[in-house]
Amino acid sequence: MCKLLDEPQRVGSPRDRQIEDWRRFFKYDKQGHKFIILEVYANSTPKEDGRSKGNKSIYIEYTSSLLLNELPVHAFIASANERNFIELTDKEIKLIIGLCNQYYIDENENMFESLYSNKIITEFDKNDFYSRATSKHNEIIESTFKHLTKNNKCLEINKIYKISEKRSNRISSSTRAASNYEENIINRVNNLVLNEFIDKDKTIVNMRSIHNRKMQKKFYNRANEILLKEYNWSVDYKTNKIVFNDDIIIDESRYILTEYEQIEYLAIVNKAVHDFLDTQAENKIIKQEEKRDAYYAKYDTNKNKSYDKHDKNRFAPPFPFPPPYEGFILHNFYVENQKYLSDLLIKLQD
Repeated sequence: MCKLLDEPQRVGSPRDRQIEDWRRFFKYDKQGHKFIILEVYANSTPKEDGRSKGNKSIYIEYTSSLLLNELPVHAFIASANERNFIELTDKEIKLIIGLCNQYYIDENENMFESLYSNKIITEFDKNDFYSRATSKHNEIIESTFKHLTKNNKCLEINKIYKISEKRSNRISSSTRAASNYEENIINRVNNLVLNEFIDKDKTIVNMRSIHNRKMQKKFYNRANEILLKEYNWSVDYKTNKIVFNDDIIIDESRYILTEYEQIEYLAIVNKAVHDFLDTQAENKIIKQEEKRDAYYAKYDTNKNKSYDKHDKNRFAPPFPFPPPYEGFILHNFYVENQKYLSDLLIKLQD
């Protein structure tokens, strides 16, 4: 049937969705492996979104399949006391499921200077973009993990700290997983450093406030400075240990995507993330204009009223012109620069 319809032959749950989707184009009766076409529609029926969260869940089926597709490549055959698992960093996952391209992962100042030579990209532009992108990436990765766990594809997903020990005034080149005791130390030191940052910068209230990449680097450098001084080891990076159901390991071939499917799924996820970030940037400008319009509308409503100078709730005295709007103003090239960054750092390269 797939050959007749010139469609890729899918496997597993994507195959079930593919067969069900054919009902939009023609009526059929399925008998075993045989399809009996009863009626072909002149126009296809609209595709219904049966998901409880609608478009918010658009990525999850694709990202889950893309992550499962890595199982044969990255799976470890663990000891008798452990189940099969894979270990992937957040950066690796972002590339595997199509959330960004390699430029996003490799971002550094030299790259910015070379790639943005024809653009005036401010620090605010970069920080705002990475903050929005990181937030969206984390949301999708977390939803993907929940989907895999809920559907019994994996049993558990844990964050593992990888640490290096200091030996003879140098850091060991080998890393190991931190113990539970060491993880508690890391969390305690991170809280200590967070309080230091909060004391210096009142805009920081929690770890999510530290979205600036330079600030993040300073944060973890400071934490490692304390860890090295007090415990002679430091944190190299964090990884996600994904423990899969044994049945999936045994029958892993069900989840291997064809090359065409992998390219298709990556393109779908990547476009969705890219478009979301572009729309979000546009909406920030719209919200800014709405706030400013509301400010002046409030002035226009109140400017002809008489004011009691002792009334603390009064809006403003009846000036002939409204006082200047003091809210935060995004610069004129904000949307253009954000879309440029999205094209450069998110969109998959041909």
